[in-house]
Amino acid sequence: MNANFEKIKKYIVIGLFVFASILSLIFMGKVAINYNISDYLDEKTETKISLNILEDEFGMTADVQVMIENISVDKAKQVKAILTDVENVLTVSFDENSADYYKNGNALFVILVDGDEYSQKANDVVKDVKQALNGVIEETTYYGGGVVENATLRKAIQTEIPFVLGVSLCLVVA
Repeated sequence: MNANFEKIKKYIVIGLFVFASILSLIFMGKVAINYNISDYLDEKTETKISLNILEDEFGMTADVQVMIENISVDKAKQVKAILTDVENVLTVSFDENSADYYKNGNALFVILVDGDEYSQKANDVVKDVKQALNGVIEETTYYGGGVVENATLRKAIQTEIPFVLGVSLCLVVA
């Protein structure tokens, strides 16, 4: 009788493990991931205090950089006007007389976004900028800055999570 109880106990444990695994798979997409590392800082640390002061004084902002190759100065000015009209864009920096913004026919636009670089609002600005420039610009366009880098990082992590889970599950079962 004791041997039967051990077998039943083993199947109960395996059944609970399978049930928990199925629940985990079902609710995996509902887990929110916080990519903002500063949220993990203790409120009493000097870094967190400084970040809070900066946020209180200047608000949360992020930048998006747009570089367009082989564009004339006149067309670059038109692009600046288009980018300025995008929702949640605070400012667009571009100076055709500065080598930092216009060099060898390549124009750099630095867009200041209302919201931090981890926010959905900032991600929407990137989509809106791409949409605003679509059809207007035939030149090669590159995107960069904190918002774009974080969005790329999030996408890479989200595509790698199923692989990591599969490998982890195989190791646990083995």
